[in-house]
Amino acid sequence: MGFPRHAGIAVGWAFVLAATAAAEDPPSRTFEYLYVDANEGGSSGGHVAIRFGDEVYHYQHEDPGVLRLHREGDRSFFHLYHALENRNIQGVRVAVSDETYRTLRDGLEEQREIQEAYFDRLASATEDEALLGRLLRSRAARRGGTGPEEPAGFSLPALGFFVPDGADPAPEREASPSLAALRAELAQTLGEGFLHTREAALAGSLVELKPESTEVWSGSVSPERPPPPSSGFARRYRDALLGLRALEVLEHALPLREGSLRTGEDQEWALGPAERAQLAAFAASLAERLRALARSGRPDFGFPLLVGMARLEALRASVESGHLFVLEALSDEDPVLPRAALARNAALLPALDQENRAAFLSARQALFAGSTLEEARLGDLESTGNRLLELEEGARGLHDVRLHPGRMIPARTARRTDLPELAAGDRPLREDLDRVGQGKRSLEQQLVQVFGYDLITRNCVTELFRVIDRSLAEKEAQGNATEGPLGGHVGSGFNLNFIPFVSATSVGARWRVVERYELPSHRRGLLSALYPQGPPLAVYLRESNTLTSTLYHHAGKDSFFLFFTDDAAWLRPLYGALNLASGIGAASVGLFLAPLDGGEALSAGARGALFSLPELAFFNIRKGTFEFVAQERSPGAAGQERSAW
Repeated sequence: MGFPRHAGIAVGWAFVLAATAAAEDPPSRTFEYLYVDANEGGSSGGHVAIRFGDEVYHYQHEDPGVLRLHREGDRSFFHLYHALENRNIQGVRVAVSDETYRTLRDGLEEQREIQEAYFDRLASATEDEALLGRLLRSRAARRGGTGPEEPAGFSLPALGFFVPDGADPAPEREASPSLAALRAELAQTLGEGFLHTREAALAGSLVELKPESTEVWSGSVSPERPPPPSSGFARRYRDALLGLRALEVLEHALPLREGSLRTGEDQEWALGPAERAQLAAFAASLAERLRALARSGRPDFGFPLLVGMARLEALRASVESGHLFVLEALSDEDPVLPRAALARNAALLPALDQENRAAFLSARQALFAGSTLEEARLGDLESTGNRLLELEEGARGLHDVRLHPGRMIPARTARRTDLPELAAGDRPLREDLDRVGQGKRSLEQQLVQVFGYDLITRNCVTELFRVIDRSLAEKEAQGNATEGPLGGHVGSGFNLNFIPFVSATSVGARWRVVERYELPSHRRGLLSALYPQGPPLAVYLRESNTLTSTLYHHAGKDSFFLFFTDDAAWLRPLYGALNLASGIGAASVGLFLAPLDGGEALSAGARGALFSLPELAFFNIRKGTFEFVAQERSPGAAGQERSAW
């Protein structure tokens, strides 16, 4: 299944960069410096990244105005930037020693982990501030203060498999045989009152929870060291509450709610006698793990206990019915591909279905190939099964298609408002709220100061070079040495290397490059494959514009334009003038339509005119984007190999 470009999504297609050094023996290790050509939207000035094996490191500009270092799989990266965002990608392979390779990779990973620790600390402070504010407002409303009472609710992951939103207890339902048996085994081992006693202890700890025990931020942010560990009040409250609700589900042996399980009608969902017996053994193994989890002392036991109990129910349903069931692993918070987008790309659906089906069958085979239950393999089955069923149902017009990157974690939420009241009084809570808020604002300001984005002095290029220089500081005797672990030095000081395409040129000229390659944009690759199928001039004329193109369908967030200019260098000013005129025209029409469409047509036309201006000077930025891409049309597939440059 493909994904929208804003989701930055990887799906189950195999991307292969078959990089081979030309004639001589390959170097001990190589990594790749990647330059991603411009397109409208994010990275409209181009983008850069570094690839180690199947991992890609790159900086992205995010709220609140900071640059964050990300690590993602190469398939996800290339699928987003090359296929969905339709960008050309140029890469150089750089030869280094094993030691230098590890130094660079470890330096980037260390920087990523440091950043993640700081931003996780900020997220925790935000959660604390929100919970304390809700608790205080709810108290004020109950005492007859101004305004309606605001339920101090919490969205608890995986609890939604068993109970609905709200504060009322779950309706009377027939007990789950699997959970009833699990409850009986715990009672036999630990005593009849074990669950009730542990629930009472958790409820008591919630009441006595003290927000002031949270360590509020008061230090200074450093890009070279992580913050000290801290346990936020909201997270401790949520863990204890989720554990309490999980034990209640087990005590009452609540069955799964309707819609918690999914299955298909095709033969690959049917189970043979041997497979049913194997799933029964898996269920017994899972039940044993759940018994250990229910008495575990770890504070975050609630979520894995809930997911495990839901999976136990799915295994029981599969064994009893002879039909494979998986948990619903998608949620309403996932990005959505509208039915209209599916209709526009109906020709791709068979290939996407074939891709999803192959991934599901592979995960199914891997699950039954093991002699014991491996939760990672069960997770793969849930992810691929949900992806397969979601697209099949969307293709039949049943609903929009929800999308999710990578492996899915079943986490059907339930928003509960029946929260235990804290023993702490209003005054301590207000003081804690002020204290947490001040710490949060201080941390946010420091993060912007240390990791803030600047077009010239701190962007996706400069920060990569800074991490590289810092990592290699002990290996390079002089910062501007002409030779070193990389062959030469590329910095971002008093030069133009802050510009992505300039940095790529400098890397190619100074580092120890053993190979260069280019992946043409997705549309250009498809266009090259069309030329042998008909008169080249006729193919070009048909595909040169958005009105008659068979390869491109206007994506919802693209600007309005008529002609593609990325493959029309000499005609670019002419096409740009026509694009400019059409953009102005579309914006004029959009002005009258604004009350009806919320200004979408006006915005598309205005952006179309803006991105046409560089084309008048022979410069291309806009290339159009794709809503999703089938596997065989992805880079590395047959008929779309990279080219040397």
